[in-house]
Amino acid sequence: MLALASVVVPRSGAGTISALTALGKPSVLVPLASSAGNEQEHNALHLQQAGAAMALTGDGANAPALRAALEPTLLLR
Repeated sequence: MLALASVVVPRSGAGTISALTALGKPSVLVPLASSAGNEQEHNALHLQQAGAAMALTGDGANAPALRAALEPTLLLR
């Protein structure tokens, strides 16, 4: 299913991150705040720093921020 998507808005667990990077899909990651050791936020921020995704964390994970993150990606399609 991911292969058909233009952009993906998932959590940022290890399996999801692996699939997204293998497929090269643009994504806006919304880490699960209660993940063990905060691993999902770490994953999301790592991909964002590499320029491979956008990360919406903490108070920044809200509807206006999601819209702002998606608009440039969707306008390119």
